[in-house]
Amino acid sequence: MKTPRDDKPVTPEMDDIDDIDARTEMSRLHVRDKPDVLFAPAPSIVENIFFSMVGHTFGPLYQPVPGGPQRYIVQDFLLDQTGASGADGKMDNLKSFDLTTTTHYRINVFPKDRTKRIKVSPPEGRATFGFNAGRKFFNAVSDVSDVYGATSFFSYLSGNIPILTYNNFFIGRNTNHWLHFVVDAEVTPCEFFGFTTIGTYPPRAFDPGTKSYQPFSTALPYNLPGSYGVPFLVFSYVTSKSTDPGPFVSIGG
Repeated sequence: MKTPRDDKPVTPEMDDIDDIDARTEMSRLHVRDKPDVLFAPAPSIVENIFFSMVGHTFGPLYQPVPGGPQRYIVQDFLLDQTGASGADGKMDNLKSFDLTTTTHYRINVFPKDRTKRIKVSPPEGRATFGFNAGRKFFNAVSDVSDVYGATSFFSYLSGNIPILTYNNFFIGRNTNHWLHFVVDAEVTPCEFFGFTTIGTYPPRAFDPGTKSYQPFSTALPYNLPGSYGVPFLVFSYVTSKSTDPGPFVSIGG
């Protein structure tokens, strides 16, 4: 039994209090005002893409079966590097960083007005989500890629949870000249604040130094101009209707 305090009998309740006091006092010995930089992980390289307008396109889809019915594709963009859809979300023309200083690359796609939310309401109940964006050194050489699972999510989501069907991060194996994300998902009606994807890779000691990178992608969506891939974030669905049904993604309060 513990020594009584103030000459009062020790009760089980006081034993509990003494234990709590002891634990609290011990915990104070390990409290730090800020993280120790010697042990904290290196901060991520972060890229923020902001938009204020949703882009929209509509056009014929290829016919997979000769003589089959014509199908059409409806697409709404939050990121369209060409700007042809009317979306103003774009990656900066150049971004400088050193991939050997950290093991994380993060891309956020947010509305410029941080009080707004993105609402997805496909008229046929279901749509697909596609994100294909990254960076390449402006003087890049050919290289193969290592692939790692990305961490991707729709922040402050309400409604149905998108189902990720492909979710990967690619980075050059022998150089630090290339990195990009490819994320696909099936979506049903939902609302969210923004989209985030994070690529994590092992520490790199080779090819160090700050480099300037330009936007990069491995795909070109339907109805966008160009002969090479462009960075994009798109929601789309296929319909048999030959008349444009209009946007199904909107920005609201």
